[in-house]
Amino acid sequence: MSSLLVWSNSSYIPSGLGQYRRGLGRLGMLLALSAFLVGCQPQDEAPPPVYLALPDLSMETDYSREGTASDAFTTAWVLYQQEVIGIYELPAVLPVALGAGPHKLTVLPAMNLNGISGLRTIYSPVNPIELSLTITEEDFLDTLTFSARERSTTYQSFYEVELIENFDQAGLNFQKLNNSDTTLERIKNPDSTFSYTPPYASQPENNGQAGLIALRPENRRGEFSSISTYSLPRGLQNLFVELNYRTNIPFSIGLVAITPDGERRQITVTLNPKEEWSKLYLDLITEYNAFPNASGYKLYVRSQLPADKAAGRIFLDNLKLVYSP
Repeated sequence: MSSLLVWSNSSYIPSGLGQYRRGLGRLGMLLALSAFLVGCQPQDEAPPPVYLALPDLSMETDYSREGTASDAFTTAWVLYQQEVIGIYELPAVLPVALGAGPHKLTVLPAMNLNGISGLRTIYSPVNPIELSLTITEEDFLDTLTFSARERSTTYQSFYEVELIENFDQAGLNFQKLNNSDTTLERIKNPDSTFSYTPPYASQPENNGQAGLIALRPENRRGEFSSISTYSLPRGLQNLFVELNYRTNIPFSIGLVAITPDGERRQITVTLNPKEEWSKLYLDLITEYNAFPNASGYKLYVRSQLPADKAAGRIFLDNLKLVYSP
């Protein structure tokens, strides 16, 4: 029901036209009543809803070129005809009233930026997911599902994906820094290494080994940077690092900038203990912009054994750099 408010202020009517005041007042009341009655006429009823199941969203990658397809999409932004119709925490069941016929929904995968659940951000390096559906009257009030392949996305073609370290190749792209009294080593223990099978695949990825930083009372500090220096173009809009990790102590990740004055180290985030393997999307654009005269950048990892811990174990895998030139 809608109504129209007609307002007339008689003080704006010239005094010589006072005989018309009562007529104008009655006219205003009639107009308001007419609009009120028109607004109360039955409107076209919205079609009954259908329910769309989104248990998760996933990635597809070229493993040799783009690395693991593991993801941590926590949220879905859902659009219809370029308008946002809802933001849903996954898993989700979406009620939508679109009516019978063919429709297309756009889903934008979002993640917890820097591992912070309060920063659920659309992950710009990946493509929107387009879901096509044809609704019939028999589908009303029913739940429609999409296959794992339909719910998957890929990296956008204009993003660069550089593999930093997956611990499965010859050599190691990390070096111990001067303040470190422990090492980053490669391990191949099935109970400790990362394993992932994409939801649309029948075989797990080839994640055979992982990296381990082991801290003890006699080796309390670990500090490392990538051996490779990454020359990034100026004017980047986005700069992410993706990685899988598991740890029983806090550790920090950031960036080393190679400047004319030497190496400058900046911490981006300190991660809390996680018993299970987790996925992190780390935004490094602030640290990158802080050193506009840098000739290159390295990934930086730092840890220290807490006083109340007898041993610390930090597992790392599938580190990669993702950015748009």
